[in-house]
Amino acid sequence: MPARREVIGYRQHEYECGGCHQRPWSSLPPELGPSPKLGIRALELALSLRYEYRLSLGQICRYLKQHVGLEISKGGLWQMLHRAAQRTAKGRQEILEVARSRALVHMDETGLRVQGTLWWLWFAGDVTLSYFHLDPSRGHEVVWLLLGKDFAGLVVCDFMGAYTAAGLELLRCWAHLMREAERVADVLPSEQTTEFYRRLQEVYQQALQAQTTQLLEDRYAVWRELGRLVSDEQLGGHAEVARLQGRIDRHVDELLRFLELRTLPGTNNLAEQDLRPAVQMRHVMFCLRSPSGADTFSHWMSITQTLRKLERPLLPYLRESLAAHFLGCAPPSLFGRELPDGN
Repeated sequence: MPARREVIGYRQHEYECGGCHQRPWSSLPPELGPSPKLGIRALELALSLRYEYRLSLGQICRYLKQHVGLEISKGGLWQMLHRAAQRTAKGRQEILEVARSRALVHMDETGLRVQGTLWWLWFAGDVTLSYFHLDPSRGHEVVWLLLGKDFAGLVVCDFMGAYTAAGLELLRCWAHLMREAERVADVLPSEQTTEFYRRLQEVYQQALQAQTTQLLEDRYAVWRELGRLVSDEQLGGHAEVARLQGRIDRHVDELLRFLELRTLPGTNNLAEQDLRPAVQMRHVMFCLRSPSGADTFSHWMSITQTLRKLERPLLPYLRESLAAHFLGCAPPSLFGRELPDGN
């Protein structure tokens, strides 16, 4: 059943001190702030509808009016989300700091318009956290901005040049490579493109088996078969196949790095799955109207997806984080005292 509007009244009492004769007032619950208009549960519902169920601001306003009996304008709703993001900003910063400490981080990016101009929504995360950042640049400087130039872990990524230019230790995604080979075989069907795609699939399956066995001879066999595929001049007679052969040759170490440990991923599917809700929202909202809106979007995508991965509810975190802001004390940790392992 949909929630119904509930009006909660707080009675504040005035007291007179017998010593100094000052008259202080009793305080409201700290998470409400000095001049509350809507409660924490209304904020939590709006955030969930926006960033977990991916409704537009207009749809959320209509839902609140129809099912909750609460009337609020789109501008008022956005201001509520924006102010709450500013007051809980340290939570998103904590996510970034934890990501920088990981031994392995997935990264990816997708386009999203801000004020009609194409920006890039960057993702960095693992199975326990998600960090989003909107930036007008798609260059390697953003990789440094997120992870730092001295990041000591592995970065799982696609073949975009920004990751190469960042100079970090990389693990390239096989899914991107095979999708590109499949696209070439579908768009430009020939014996060469079809055979290249078939053999590439076989090498990847062989690589997965070698990762499982961790036998040195199995790993050598993968290197040998991939080398034969790259050096096949008959297949390379097709320009698109030659292009993919060159890509494999340049990044062969990064493609086969996942063979070293059973726990290393061979694809960047995690990052693509984390970006998918943002892609769906892109079709709903078309664009963000300001840089401040971009920051609010990135903030709540980071918070809500990280809480989902940690299996933590949004409402208690909001209550504790906003109370800490208004009391001027340290905010609660998203991860608790013991950080979960992201690998």
